Amino acid sequence: MSATTDTADLQEEPDVEIRKSRSEEWAAWLFLVPSIIPFVVFTLLPAIATLVLSFYSWDFISPPRFVGLENWIDLFTGGAAGQSVIVTLILSAITVPTSMALGLALAVSLDRMPLGKVFFRSIFFMPIVTSLVAISFVFGNMFATETGLINYMISLIGLPSVAWLTFPTQAMIAVAIMMIWSMTGLCMLIYLAGLQQIDDSLVEAAYLDGASRAQLLFYVIRPLLGRSTLFLAVTQTIHALQTFEAVFVLTDGGPGNATTTIGLYIYKATFRNFDVGSGATASMALLVLMLVITVIQLRGQKRLEHV
Repeated sequence: MSATTDTADLQEEPDVEIRKSRSEEWAAWLFLVPSIIPFVVFTLLPAIATLVLSFYSWDFISPPRFVGLENWIDLFTGGAAGQSVIVTLILSAITVPTSMALGLALAVSLDRMPLGKVFFRSIFFMPIVTSLVAISFVFGNMFATETGLINYMISLIGLPSVAWLTFPTQAMIAVAIMMIWSMTGLCMLIYLAGLQQIDDSLVEAAYLDGASRAQLLFYVIRPLLGRSTLFLAVTQTIHALQTFEAVFVLTDGGPGNATTTIGLYIYKATFRNFDVGSGATASMALLVLMLVITVIQLRGQKRLEHV
């Protein structure tokens, strides 16, 4: 009789565990509902609607007209949408490495500074907490051809004034300078935090082995900042891909479409030209670019785990 009872108890125990795990699973889903519903309503459904609209032509008034891959062909055949992708990639290729390099240089300088570290760290970080629209207005006045501060400083050394916002190359340089100035502070702060986590004994050992400052930076400090570099490369690239306010205020995408980024093209196509399909296609292209950056981040993190 006791053997039969023990067998029944052993059979009931797995059932109890299964019921317990299921109840915990349902409780977990219940707690996730407040986060899942906003994600579905404000992110997932709009993304699906945007993908569908990329195959249509719509002007907000007449019924949507199915055009198949026409918008996508325009994206990949050098149309205005495709040009905005190229401009965005060029701008990202200029601003991200430059801001990271300047941020690393500032971080190394501040890390060795005996006094005033907190003050200068706050000064260099200030652009991050300042409205980018306000920054764009300030730089717009600085780059003005006749009354701008930059041209005034150029004239002091005997060089002619530059029409910064009039020609395509100069306008791209002006936008890049402003973005680098606004992005460098965050790079400096992240690198400075990474430097403070490096064991001083490693640096001292390199000094004892006769390493110069340049060798110490490139062969000791730089590899140890791999995680900080990966984080900044991903976040700063995504930030650069989403550039909108800077070009909207500073150049409005001009001259022509020379500085029209994907974000600005989406706005112009949708709310100025009432070409919702083309704007939706550019939105999906931006989403794909950010997904690629995210995949690179995940793979980079896995590699760094084994370092």
